[in-house]
Amino acid sequence: SRLAVGAVTLFALGAVVAASWRRAPAALILGATRKITLDAGLEVDPALAPDGRTLAYAAGPEGAMRIYVRRLDGGRAVRVSGDVPGDHRRPRWSPDGSHVLFQAGGGVWSVPALGGVPRVIVAAMGDATVRALYPEWSPDGQTIAWVRRDSVMARASGGGPVRYVGSLREAHSLAWSPDGRWIAAVSGNEAFVYGAAASTMDVGFTSIGNLAPSSVWVFPATGGEAVRVAAGDNLNTSPAWLGPDRLVFVSDRDGSRDLFVVTLDGAGKPHGAPARLTTGLNVHTV
Repeated sequence: SRLAVGAVTLFALGAVVAASWRRAPAALILGATRKITLDAGLEVDPALAPDGRTLAYAAGPEGAMRIYVRRLDGGRAVRVSGDVPGDHRRPRWSPDGSHVLFQAGGGVWSVPALGGVPRVIVAAMGDATVRALYPEWSPDGQTIAWVRRDSVMARASGGGPVRYVGSLREAHSLAWSPDGRWIAAVSGNEAFVYGAAASTMDVGFTSIGNLAPSSVWVFPATGGEAVRVAAGDNLNTSPAWLGPDRLVFVSDRDGSRDLFVVTLDGAGKPHGAPARLTTGLNVHTV
């Protein structure tokens, strides 16, 4: 089922916020939350720089977004993705903070973090149904992973042969673990995050925020079968790592969209049920 979302809700979804975390002996405690952006229009896909001082995000009308960076301590947003054709989405910082990856026009690009000339990392195939999407750096910056149709692919960040990592139905939203062992991914309900099936670029506000089910998985980064982490008749999306064995994600399994955390064992399997971190946060992505 799909849920049409009005402009007021989209504005709420688009407001980018940041939260501080501190580690307790037995639990994660969510600290102070503050709003970072409050400009007109849609603002999504937030990504914090490795130094925690700068935010990259996508902003603009759906289907024609551009990538911006902004200091958390104030100042104006700077557009960095240049004039590359297409919808610019999913910024991802290099581990050293010097560059930002993003997807646009069916390919993957890299641009200096302060702006410059974008460079092609994964070239578009010339077929609108075969696009390179959801790019993600390895923690050492030596490898890039992305999705092509239902397959997760990887290659050296400097170029070279492409290797196959694994497949999921409607794979999206990759996240590489900090120890380099795992790549988390979501299966299903791509439209919740992107307001469209990005693989076909079927854009339209009638789909963003829909509540169809999706599941979270992890792949061995070297290739192999995916392990299911979170599933069921619920929305489970936007995985992000809190360490080599803990994964936080968005889920509506208890009603409202909130943050949950799960601990994984050495084989990537969840150790116990996911623990709820927030109540009534109505979060869109981590």
